[in-house]
Parts: sequence; C-alpha cells; structure tokens
Amino acid sequence: MILRSTTALLVLLMFCKIGIAQDKDEGATQLKQEPVAEKATRPIAKIRDVKWIAGDWYGSGMGGEFEESWNPPFAGSMMGMFKFAPNGKEGKQSSVLFYELLTIVEKDESLLLRLKHFDKDLNGWEEKDKSIEFPLIKLSETEAAFDGLVFRKVDDSTMHIVVTMEQSGTTSDVKFVCKRRSKTGAAQSSSDASNPN
Repeated sequence: MILRSTTALLVLLMFCKIGIAQDKDEGATQLKQEPVAEKATRPIAKIRDVKWIAGDWYGSGMGGEFEESWNPPFAGSMMGMFKFAPNGKEGKQSSVLFYELLTIVEKDESLLLRLKHFDKDLNGWEEKDKSIEFPLIKLSETEAAFDGLVFRKVDDSTMHIVVTMEQSGTTSDVKFVCKRRSKTGAAQSSSDASNPN
C-alpha cells in the first residue's frame, strides 16, 4: 500500500506497528507490518478478560482529535470504531481524515485484535480480504498488551493506549491518553484528554 499524504502516514503510524521503506518511485512510502508473535508466547485469555476496554473514549494527539468506541463482549468478540480528525487552521477541528474498524476475537485460546482502515469516504486502505493483526502477548487486570498496541486501564475514566512505532530502524512508544465520555454523551474539551490534571 502506498500513501502519498504525509498526514495520513503520520496518523497511520499512531495505530500500527509498522516498518517504513522508501520506494524508489517518486519517494513514495510503503508500509510493511511486522510479523506477529509466535502462538506459543501468547497468554490464555477469554474476551471477558478485556471487557474494561468497552466504552466511548476521546482524546487528542498527533495534531488532531480522536474518538474510539468499543462494544461490550458478545459472542466471543468485541467490536470497536475509531475516527481521527486533524486540527485545522488555528487549532480548530477539521473533517475526519480516516476511520478504523477493530475487533478483538478469541482465537487459539487467546485474543487477537484485527484492524482495517478506511478513508473519509469509506474506501478501504487494506486489501479487501486483509486486515492488520495484533496478537495478545501479555494480559493483566489493567493491561492488555497486543503485539505493538497496548491498552492500560488507569482508572474507570482513563485509559492509555501505547503504540509501538518503527521508523528507519528506530523503535519508539507513543502514548495516547483516552478519557471516557460521560454516560450522558456530553462532550468535554479534548484538551482534558491530553492534560488529565
């Protein structure tokens, strides 16, 4: 997959453990997913073990604002939705840049997170029958670590998502602070998400 938009590339980097290689054609950037963890290293888990991820979350980071919603466990899986809107002029929110559909499913006595990207017009980024897969590699009552993407429960209203990114042989972790949207659905300032104090 080749992306020509720098903004789209930066946003995609936030949510995937990927390697970056420069294509010789016009300097286009190709994204390559890292291999998934071996089956033997995956913890035994059920979908109920990550039910605390369910809810409506919001935050800001990487030059924009995001929302992420997860349904409670049902039929051995959870389904999530994510959308990102970069900041426009003078820091004001612009239109949505891309969406993600996510699932966490029980597989091989453990959990697997699958993700597919869509642009603002719902055109898929991945091949029709492909998704990006993140196998579970560590689990506790407050952490679900998938290979390259970690959910950490801070308290009932705050969750951190830590994404491992690799660029030019250098690996770094980027933390996103997510605040739970109130049960009434009232929007709060997303600046609260980036500065929880």
